[in-house]
Amino acid sequence: IEIMLFSWVRPRRTAEKVIGDALCLALSLIFSYWIRFEGQVALGHWRELRYLLPILLPLQVALLYGLGSYRSVWRFTSVDDLARVPLALGGSTSLLVIAKVLLQGEAQSLAAFASISTVPFGVLAIHFLMGCGLLATFRAVFRYHEDSRMSGANSNAPRAILVGAGRAGVIVAKEFSKHPGL
Repeated sequence: IEIMLFSWVRPRRTAEKVIGDALCLALSLIFSYWIRFEGQVALGHWRELRYLLPILLPLQVALLYGLGSYRSVWRFTSVDDLARVPLALGGSTSLLVIAKVLLQGEAQSLAAFASISTVPFGVLAIHFLMGCGLLATFRAVFRYHEDSRMSGANSNAPRAILVGAGRAGVIVAKEFSKHPGL
C-alpha cells in the first residue's frame, strides 16, 4: 500500500512545487518591471513582458528541474538545496543576457526575439535577486508547513539516546527533534 500511495502522491507534490515555483518566478518578473520603472511601466514594456514570460518561465523551471530541485524532499530543505536556486536563475539570466547582446538590432522580424533584445539589464538583475528570494522563501514556508504538520502527528513518540556519535549524532538528534516522524 505504501508503494502505491507514494507513487500517487509524488507526481502531485512535484506538480505543486513546479506550479509554486512558476508563480513565484512570474511574480518576480512582473514586480521587477514595476520596481525598475518605479511603478510607471510603459505599454511597450508590458508587451515585452508578455513575450518574455513564456520563454523565461519554462527555461528557469527546466533548469531547476535539471539541477535536481524537484527530486529532493522539500521538507528537509537545506542550504545545499537552496544553492540550486541561484544556479538555475543565474544560468537563465546569463542565457538571456547573451541572447540580448547577440540579438541587439538583429531580430526585429520575430516579436519574441525582439522583446528579448529590449529587456533592460536592470530588470534582469532585479528578477534574479527577487526570484532567488521568493523561491527560497517558498521552500522555507513549505518546510515550515510540513514540519508543523508532522510535529503534531507524533507527539507520543518514544524517546531515544545517542551515545558516542559525535557531530553526526548532534545532527541526527537535531533532525529527530525537528522531524519526530522519522
